[in-house]
This record gives sequence, structure tokens and C-alpha cells, in this order.
Amino acid sequence: MFLAYHCDAPTYFVKPGWIVTNKRHGFVKIAYKAIATDKRGYPLIPDLSSYQEAIYWYVTMKLSFAKWYKGRLGGRGVNSG
Repeated sequence: MFLAYHCDAPTYFVKPGWIVTNKRHGFVKIAYKAIATDKRGYPLIPDLSSYQEAIYWYVTMKLSFAKWYKGRLGGRGVNSG
């Protein structure tokens, strides 16, 4: 039976603030995914009208939900019979 395991295969583990490898020399190539942020750390919004409209309606819904729930916004609400 052939076992495909090499002691010299590069391995690594991550400690807080460090990447530890079993190789003494060489380079480590790192790739990661992140949300783009501004200088203050807030996420950037794509400059697309569909995103802007979705955000507008989301904020409008969040601001109006309490009034709707209490029946003060029109419509039926939860507590109106």
C-alpha cells in the first residue's frame, strides 16, 4: 500500500498574530476575503442604484415598523382587529 505522505510537505498553523510553518526559508502567500471599508471602518456601499434603493427601503421599513405594529401607520397592524 502506497501512502502519499511526505514529512517535508509544507504545513502551518495560526496563532494569534502569527503564522507558524515548518519551513525555515521561503515565502507565504496569503489571500483573504473582506468587506471594503472607509477610513472609519464603515462598510462601503456599491455605487449601484439597486443597492441604494434596497438600503433606502430597508431603513424606511426599520423606522416605520414600530408605528405599523401599533396600528398608527395605517393599514391593519397587529393589534387592530
